[in-house]
Formats: sequence, structure tokens, C-alpha cells
Amino acid sequence: MNTVRGNRPQSYYDSLRRHQKITLTRILWSNQPYRWYSNRSTATYQLKGLIKGVEYNSVEGVALKVNQHFNYMPNKGNYNYHVFWNMRYGFENRHFNSFGTFIIMAKEYAYRNRYLSLSGGKRVSQLNNDNPIDPLTNSLYTLFARRNYIKLYENWFGNILYHNRFENGFKLNVGMSFEDRIPLNNTYSFGKSKRPFTPNHPEELAAVSFNRHQALLADITVSYQPGQKYIQYPGRKVSVGSDKPVFTLNYTAGIPDLLGSDVNYNKWKASVTDNVNLKLAGLFKYNMGVGGFLNADSYSIPDMKHFNGNRTFYNIKYLNSFQLAPYYAYSNVAKLYGEANIEHHFNGLLTNKVPLFNKLKWNLVAGGNAFYVTQDQYYTEGFVGLENILKMFRVDFIAGYQPLLKTQLGVRIGFGGFLGSAFKID
Repeated sequence: MNTVRGNRPQSYYDSLRRHQKITLTRILWSNQPYRWYSNRSTATYQLKGLIKGVEYNSVEGVALKVNQHFNYMPNKGNYNYHVFWNMRYGFENRHFNSFGTFIIMAKEYAYRNRYLSLSGGKRVSQLNNDNPIDPLTNSLYTLFARRNYIKLYENWFGNILYHNRFENGFKLNVGMSFEDRIPLNNTYSFGKSKRPFTPNHPEELAAVSFNRHQALLADITVSYQPGQKYIQYPGRKVSVGSDKPVFTLNYTAGIPDLLGSDVNYNKWKASVTDNVNLKLAGLFKYNMGVGGFLNADSYSIPDMKHFNGNRTFYNIKYLNSFQLAPYYAYSNVAKLYGEANIEHHFNGLLTNKVPLFNKLKWNLVAGGNAFYVTQDQYYTEGFVGLENILKMFRVDFIAGYQPLLKTQLGVRIGFGGFLGSAFKID
């Protein structure tokens, strides 16, 4: 006889559990979650494949990252709960880092994505917190080409963040964080080579000191997308988005003295981004912004404005990067800067008219990226490429120009979301 839980028999839940076997493949590679069901709640555990958490860099040698996500969703009550737990160990410098994030997410009006996030622990971060360098690609370049592009530091930190999306198209992020920032040095050199590793401190920023210090930061981001539309279903409402641009304003303050904070600056950025559907003429995308520092009395490398350069063979941040630019050569605390990324996807407008070539279903894409700080600090590039290669790849041919240097030519391959992160909350 089956025991009945609520409106469903015990055999129903037992059947669901039997389909979730713990295998070596799932532990080493798969991100597939495990779920536990009952008449009162649903719980989910997700382990990112351990092989995907292995990387190599000149600071830690071989490093292993273990990323886990636990989700608890009670049937009653107004909130769901998420716990993210990240562990990392560097086998050469023998540093262990671990931090967690606890998120309380409102069930009501789920389309608003309203939540409160609390984070803390010790972690390894890139000096450019926008993470322009993929750890896997950096591992390959460091091992086989002796190019250690990634630049890291450790930090004890605590963070609180509130996020809310409103029906009128506004979205709000308000947060405060504290970091005890610890510099790191190269500790490991695999194999023998005449090419030495570059220092973990960016050579272009040698004049900017980076000693252990503390930073208390307050941050607010407001974005607005007019024209939001919704569909009302019985018991829920679903957003169907908008075809209007997204306007974003960000303000960050480095607060001095409080909790021993050593930073003192105020910076801002305003941007607009959109995907314009031109129907038969294709899809036009752009991301444009201006910003600057109101004051920069005391700061360190992570606080500076960094433009996302790219010295590797591939790119996935097309509207937030500069495909041939260096990583830290143009980092600044200027009072004003501007940047723009544009690209047009022709979606077969031209390639479909070429005999034989149209059988490949490859599409043309073209555009340009640029930023300007001063008359001596600017960069611009134009590119043309083909996408939808094997329904996955994109190849761009780029020409980049910067003052005092010759025009650069390069090729970049895109993998889309193939190498993306498994855990992400918008």
C-alpha cells in the first residue's frame, strides 16, 4: 500500500528519485542538479563538474575550484532560498579560499526577480573585477605559450546586495561591500622556457602600488527599459520584455576611514544598450557609455576604470570588450571617458545571395569598438566576420588602431555560451 502525501502518493516521489543516480561522470563533468521532492517542498543540489573547476596560473600553480548550489523551495511561504558555496585550493602556493552566498528570493511576482543577497568569506579575484580573461584559456596560454595574462589578488570580503525589478521598467541594485585586499606573487613556473612570466602586478600599472589594504564600497545601479509588457495568467504574470533601449546609471563610492577603509573616490557611469530588429535587414546591437571619477584621492588597481581587452584567440564578450586591446594599458581614473561597441548581424541578407556559399548557412557580421580617455589614450577597431559556423562558431577579422603604435591585425573565434558559467543570477 502506498502512503499518500498531499495529493500525490509516496511512489510518485520515489520514482523521481530513482532517475537521479550519482555517477562518476556527473561528479567530474555534468552540472545536472539533484532534486528531492515532497508534498511540503522541493530541494535542489547542483555541483559544477570538478574537471571544469581545474585551472593553472602562475600564482597558484594547479588550482581546483569546487562550486556548489543548494536551493530550497517550500510550497508554503513567500520566499525561496539559495546557497552558493565556492571552495578553491592552489596546490603550489597552498592557499585555501572559501566563500558563500545566501540569497532570499521572493516568490510573489517572480518576474520581478526580487532578492536579498548576503556573501562573505575569502576568494581569489581578478584585478579587473569584470573578469575579462577566461581561466581556461589563460591556463592554456600559461602552460603552452608562457603568457600569464590573468592577474589575481586574494580578499577577505563581506557583501550585502538588494535587487528589485519593477513593473514600470526600472531595475534597482543597491549594495555595500568590504574587502581586505591581499596582493599575490608568482610562485610556480611549469617546465623550462626562455620566456619568463610577467609579474602578477600588471606591468602597465607599475606606478600604481598594490599593497595590502582595506576598501569599503557603496554601489547603486538603476536601469530603465520603457515599454515593458506582461501577460497575465491565472495566479501569475509573465514579462514578455520590450523592444526599447535599456538605460543604466551606476554610482560607486569608496568610503574612507570607516572600518579602516583606505580608499576615497567617487565614480559614475551612464550607458545605453539595445538590440534593434531590422527584420530582413538583420539585427543591429550597440552598447555605449560615458563615465568618470568625480574624485580619486585614494584608490588601488581594482578601483580603476578598466577597458576589457583581449589578447587571446577567442572572444565571448562582444558588446563589452575590445578584441585586440591590451588588458591594463588604458586603465585610468580620468574625470571623463567614453566607450562604444556596435555590431550588425546581417542574418543572411548578403550571404544568402551567393551561390553555393549560401548552402553553408553562414551569416555576415560587422562592427566596431572604441574608447576615448585623452588625446593620447584612445583605441578604435573595426571588424568583419562570419557566424553560425557549424551553428556554434563565429570568426572575426579585426583591424585595431591606437596612438604611437602600428595598426594591429588579428583573428578572433567566438564560442558563444559554450564556455559560459553554469551558475548565474540576473
